[in-house]
Amino acid sequence: MIVVISGSINAGKSTVARRLTRLVPGSLYIDGDDLAPSGLPSGERWSAAIDLIGLATLSLARAKVHLFVAYPVDNKHWESITAPLQAGGYEVTCVALAPRLDVALTNRGERALEERERARISAMYDEGFHNPSFASLIVDNSDESADVTAQRIYEHLQLD
Repeated sequence: MIVVISGSINAGKSTVARRLTRLVPGSLYIDGDDLAPSGLPSGERWSAAIDLIGLATLSLARAKVHLFVAYPVDNKHWESITAPLQAGGYEVTCVALAPRLDVALTNRGERALEERERARISAMYDEGFHNPSFASLIVDNSDESADVTAQRIYEHLQLD
């Protein structure tokens, strides 16, 4: 199964996806930020990352392992990622992390948020990244650890 962990900036996508790989032996993790080419304007960088995520997931799906991909995805890009996977008969689902906005705007990880990131987080909430129509599960992870959130997702997806 391919699981896209979506949500706004600072929702905990990467941390939770890494925790999921610990729960599912032999699974793989892709951080979409690692695929985004540097030096491009943000819109172009995001689109390029989505294209590369689509290619990487399709290639890795052939290995028949569980794959966890962390990246914010909107409706348009969800279809571009999933269409080739579904055409190939691969199961793909999305889980959205949706901490309360006031929580997402705080310094939750190891790095301090920049003001432009805070502005983008608010915009992403306005755009619905915390509540996409295509998500099979939406998790308010405001008041729980990444381990608890990963366990909830693991149980929801019945990955045992």
